[in-house]
Amino acid sequence: MDRPHISVAQSAIVVPKASRGHILLIAQDVAVAKAVCADLDASGLQCTFVRTCLHARRVIRARRLDLILLDRMVLVSADAPCWSELRGHRDASIVPILTFSRGDDALVVSARVGAIMQVATRPAPEKLEGHGIVLDRVAQRARYRGHDLRLAAAQFCLLEYFLKNPGRILSRHELLASLWGYEGVVGRRVDVYVGTLRKLLGSRSGSKLIRTVRGAGYVFGGNQAKGLRPAGPVDGHEGPVKSGDPDDQFKLDYAARSLRIKSINFPLSPREFAVLELLMLNPDMTFNRSVIANSVWGEGNVDPRTVDATISRLRRAIKQKSSSHHPIRSVIGRGYQFCP
Repeated sequence: MDRPHISVAQSAIVVPKASRGHILLIAQDVAVAKAVCADLDASGLQCTFVRTCLHARRVIRARRLDLILLDRMVLVSADAPCWSELRGHRDASIVPILTFSRGDDALVVSARVGAIMQVATRPAPEKLEGHGIVLDRVAQRARYRGHDLRLAAAQFCLLEYFLKNPGRILSRHELLASLWGYEGVVGRRVDVYVGTLRKLLGSRSGSKLIRTVRGAGYVFGGNQAKGLRPAGPVDGHEGPVKSGDPDDQFKLDYAARSLRIKSINFPLSPREFAVLELLMLNPDMTFNRSVIANSVWGEGNVDPRTVDATISRLRRAIKQKSSSHHPIRSVIGRGYQFCP
């Protein structure tokens, strides 16, 4: 079977005729990118290749992505923390990030992408619940404290987005761009939508559920807003790649293959480092043993106990207490998640 022709234009390589998903590949080596993109294309996935995080940000702003595939050499050599910049784009909470090394076989990389895509493209739940609200996405209905809410389409979309992002500061630009695909001047449109939604939830209850963060945007539910920052590009500096945590506690040092926590270095084995990297790059996702095995070991027949043992060694290596869910959390019946 002939490889598809991949042309270079404006620092990006695009493989056409895709249908199952759109992958953004960030790599420095064109030959490596061509091989990986060709195998992704054969799997029915569209692949866009860029060489730098600067070019990646342009693609991210212009297109809807299903996964970001990142060459580790970009993380090691970038002057700015590419990782933080990628996690800062408006869809970072739902777009998985997966890394690979130059020596990895293109077919193996493609298989790892497929494993992550199974998690990323899993059907969304029919209902979202929280803070007394039940939102039925199929019937397009919402109830609050047992009472029906009569929501217009825009209000329904806004409430759904809030329920999917509780406790996180959402800027007006993010809400407008993510919900309605609008990239221009924000104006007062979002404020009007939020105001009407608050009234429908009851003036006092609505204001408590959807709080205004002066100069930043809105936060939905709870009182977790303290110390949070709105999603957006993060200014970087030279040094180890940052996890994006607001308190800047956790850093992966690729040169030393270690995790730095509050200036203390914890050396890790290659497997431990790879597992932690996967979890830290995707703090909003829970990975089961099978996906971790596919992503790190490159095969799905790894004994689940091997993954559990690696997680246990990793926790011991970073001095995580057995009773703690911080930073590696076990989600009963589902898998593991990074909780900074």
